[in-house]
Amino acid sequence: MNCLIYSRVSTEEQAETGRSIDDQIKICDRFAKDNDYSVVGIYKDPGKSATNMNRPGLQDLILRCQDDRNIDAVMVQDTDRLARNEADHLQIKAMLKKVGAKVISVSQPMLDDSTPEGQFMDLVIAGVNAFQSRITGRKVGKCMLEKFREGWWPSLAYFGYKNMNAGTSDQPKNIIGNDEEKQVFIKKAFKMFATGLYSADEVNDDLYKQGFTTKGNKKIASSQFNRILKNPFYYGLMRFRGEERIGLHKPIISKELFDQCQNIIAEHNLGANRNRKYNFLLRGFVYCGICGHRFTADHHISKKKSYYHCSGDHSNKKQNVIARDLEARVEQLFEQIQLPQSFVEKLLARAKELLMHTRQDIDGERRQLTLRKIKLENKRDVLEQKLLEGVIDNEVYRRLHDPLVEEIKRIDEMILNLNSDRKSNIDVFEKFLLLARDIGKAYKQAPDQVKRHYLGLFWDRIEVKNRKIKKAVPTKLYQELFPQYNFALRQNALSDLIVRGTECKRAWWGSNPRRSP
Repeated sequence: MNCLIYSRVSTEEQAETGRSIDDQIKICDRFAKDNDYSVVGIYKDPGKSATNMNRPGLQDLILRCQDDRNIDAVMVQDTDRLARNEADHLQIKAMLKKVGAKVISVSQPMLDDSTPEGQFMDLVIAGVNAFQSRITGRKVGKCMLEKFREGWWPSLAYFGYKNMNAGTSDQPKNIIGNDEEKQVFIKKAFKMFATGLYSADEVNDDLYKQGFTTKGNKKIASSQFNRILKNPFYYGLMRFRGEERIGLHKPIISKELFDQCQNIIAEHNLGANRNRKYNFLLRGFVYCGICGHRFTADHHISKKKSYYHCSGDHSNKKQNVIARDLEARVEQLFEQIQLPQSFVEKLLARAKELLMHTRQDIDGERRQLTLRKIKLENKRDVLEQKLLEGVIDNEVYRRLHDPLVEEIKRIDEMILNLNSDRKSNIDVFEKFLLLARDIGKAYKQAPDQVKRHYLGLFWDRIEVKNRKIKKAVPTKLYQELFPQYNFALRQNALSDLIVRGTECKRAWWGSNPRRSP
């Protein structure tokens, strides 16, 4: 009879005596020889958990049994090598039984599928294995949470950090240390993105060329790079199982820099990938001055140019427009908008008033927190002095000292958040000031996602005919706010907004043969 041997050990079990991969194989091999089985294959899963079936060795073994019907048995040292989950245990046995292979547990001879008693014991042992796994998982979870509450990250280190042992071999203390080589790139990533001049993908591409890679020397995936930019761990804040606190690891960036990046991410469609192949800014806002249909846009590969054109059924001769030319003329359209000076002055006065009140509130709260921190630090210093003088013992010192340290750290975080809020308010006011005083400049400097917000705020539709802006219709909101402002732009007032570029004459027709020029 032919058999396969399966052995598995989890990361935590590798140091246990008698549970190693080699030990399991030796036990199974000896049993096979004693019972006239011929071992025709050995499958291993080192460092793998049995709580799921996503194991290469196990999957290869099952495929082997399905392809080779001469396999009579699969041998394991214990059934918990196959699974620590009742459903997986039953599924694996059913799959093997279907192809004529039975499971033999060398250390559990009572598990005989040929008898009702053996089947019952098999289910009981499977339940015990699952129960033991869940109890272990709960213990590990509690240890991880306790470690988090002590200020150390309890899981795998993020980019820019590394897991290291600060204790001894007998008493290990796993903490998060600095990966100085990677930290240089993390700093560059946040600083480049904070300028607002680069998308996340562009920053990732640039850093990849400089050597910022995964352990396998591959480029970091776009989704993973976006998670880096949104991870507060890099300024010191840890989040784990619904709790958060400032960690004991060394921050790579300041909270102010982190918040600045989050503001940019929010402006750019909540962190969506902006590095699209072709981005058409005016899609949805520009209409045909002939038939009223919305303009659509295409990229002409041979010309290496993008064009806006009508989606209607009429001829587009002399109507298709080079995208960058039309977008430039829309910028000029924004330059024509000027808010009434009286309105601007009232708006700015109110904004300054709100800003001053907010700053006063923040400064007052920060002063109170600072005074509170000083008092706590004085208490801490007194306790430390009493410990040095032998007035109190270590147990009393720890009981009184640790809560003070925790409270001081919490106040530090609150002060840091206040400083960040203060700067964010100034940044918002600065952008608001530019928008109120010079809408054209504010629009020109804004990223594309913000430009689309401006388009939606000011313009209901922009009609184009013969490569000219024929009509620009403001939104109802803007007309209701400023009914005295005359938006009826005459054709001669738009004459300088002609979209030029004779090279675009027949560009679009090449990719659309069904349309006749």
